[in-house]
Amino acid sequence: MGSCSAPITTTRSTTPDGAWLSTHATGSPTSTHPDPPRPSATPATDHSSPRARSPRVWAVSDPYGVVTGEPIRSRSSRSGRPRRVWLQGGTSTQAWDWDLVAWAIAALAAGIAAAILLPDVPGLIWLVMLAPVVIGFRRSIPRGLLRFRAHDLLLGIVLGLALRVISGWMAPLTTWPTADSWWTDVLAPALVAPAVEELFFHGLLLVALYTAFRRASRSRLAAGTATALITTALFVLTHLLTDALDDHWSGPASIALVALAGALLVLLTGRIWSALVMHVAFNASYVSLGLIALLATGDTGGAGLT
Repeated sequence: MGSCSAPITTTRSTTPDGAWLSTHATGSPTSTHPDPPRPSATPATDHSSPRARSPRVWAVSDPYGVVTGEPIRSRSSRSGRPRRVWLQGGTSTQAWDWDLVAWAIAALAAGIAAAILLPDVPGLIWLVMLAPVVIGFRRSIPRGLLRFRAHDLLLGIVLGLALRVISGWMAPLTTWPTADSWWTDVLAPALVAPAVEELFFHGLLLVALYTAFRRASRSRLAAGTATALITTALFVLTHLLTDALDDHWSGPASIALVALAGALLVLLTGRIWSALVMHVAFNASYVSLGLIALLATGDTGGAGLT
């Protein structure tokens, strides 16, 4: 009397469209269910504030349709970090080492010798000093050294005029500066000399010395201090050997302040432009006195600007 029924087995098969079928042993389909979707990640955009920059949010949907948002760090969120500069090392100064320092010192010695032996050739020392600058910048340009900011201009002008006031306080002018030639008495001392000297002493020599000292000492403070003192001493020595300073003690003192201020500006900002503008403002303010004398009296010790 007893009856037995065959066990019912359930099998699962997949249709070409991604759905799956549940069938009994008879093979007749009983139900069709969609295949559970896999979790997917798509960026969700907040359109309420198009201009607002917010961390990127990824909307993650699970198989049950629940959407969750989780902020993640994106590349745009890192844009607020300070840019890396050559003071921190890196590949931009990898080739700047003692050999480049040696090239700079050799060029400086050759330029001083040329200025002493050929005093009638103006600007020869500047051409010789530019040679290692070109060599160094052909190797690589230190990251951020040539970057310009608007406040570099303001900082350089203010500091240059302040140093001129200090220099005038140390040694008040007893005679007006002469202005006989546009090149030798105006353009060269006001624009060319500051540009070449800053590029050489604070754009090349300072960066090369700082990089070499930092690698040796592993201390940015020690490297910066040694570099500032050495470049300042060489700056003053160059002007003394080429008779570019007065015999009064204020001449070396004022030019030492200019050299030290330029070195500190480059070491603190990582950029050359504030030091260059400062040097131009310092020299141009002195040259302008000769132009004022020419316009006011017409007597500058010569026949006028040529």
